[in-house]
Amino acid sequence: MAAISLQESSLYQFCTEKWQEHLKNNDTADLFSVKACIHQWLEIKLELPNWYGRNWDALWDCLTGWIGLPIELVWIQNKDEDFFLPVNFIEELDKHIEFLLNLFTEAAAETDELTFSITAFL
Repeated sequence: MAAISLQESSLYQFCTEKWQEHLKNNDTADLFSVKACIHQWLEIKLELPNWYGRNWDALWDCLTGWIGLPIELVWIQNKDEDFFLPVNFIEELDKHIEFLLNLFTEAAAETDELTFSITAFL
């Protein structure tokens, strides 16, 4: 069974870099999408197909049908660094991460060939 580790700090770093890139391009803050950033990161980390729709329904479809099964997803909680994102973006990111972890849990319950676990590093 293949295993994929998803580090929470990696997601925060990815979004921080995208935010900084966004600011360098003089884009306004209201055009920055935390949710889009998460889906870009997932697309890279899970090696999702080009047709991945970058939304929760598309992720569900990939996890329960497209992604090479059997697979083990391991979420590593290790957000102990300072990230340079506005507070409201961090709050939104945390909300989406909670949703994502629930989605992973539900997808794993849907098929015996997908397992999901959370590991905390303090």
